[in-house]
Amino acid sequence: MLFRRPEVCVAILCCIATSAAADSHLKSDPKLENAEAVKRECIELGRRYATLIDSDQRDPARIAELFDPHGTFEGVTAKYVGRDNIKLAFESRPDNRKTFHLVSNEIAEVYSRNMVVVESYYVYYRYDGETEGPYAPVGEPYSMGTYYDECVRTEDGRWLWQLRKTERKFMREGG
Repeated sequence: MLFRRPEVCVAILCCIATSAAADSHLKSDPKLENAEAVKRECIELGRRYATLIDSDQRDPARIAELFDPHGTFEGVTAKYVGRDNIKLAFESRPDNRKTFHLVSNEIAEVYSRNMVVVESYYVYYRYDGETEGPYAPVGEPYSMGTYYDECVRTEDGRWLWQLRKTERKFMREGG
């Protein structure tokens, strides 16, 4: 019998002890203590962005506040560094533009106590023009792609974007 041999029992006990010590080390690592809560907070930045940018009461200052003061927004056509430039970029959007962002398939990875990376897909509907009534016409999505977000923890413990990069994968013809 396997367990009647003392050297096998000792080897098994050593493996169990080593595994338990490794597990207790992981649980005390501050990077991993609240990993799921941190991931949710970073994913929430993307959801807040979509809501703020699609709202009829757009507030470019609130969008810019999702970024670290020296953060970068890389759109499809331009790159903006710093909150002031990000705010100016969103203030320059046409007043008659109506948008709708669907964000999904968010995957967050904790890289350190102060760095989380989130990748997500977006589907972007856009209509530029005047509408009769509260609704814009619905057609095919304007574009679809991926957001790559680098989130950093601030000194006060909040998570903000250091980088939000947009990579377009599909675009409507004539868009």
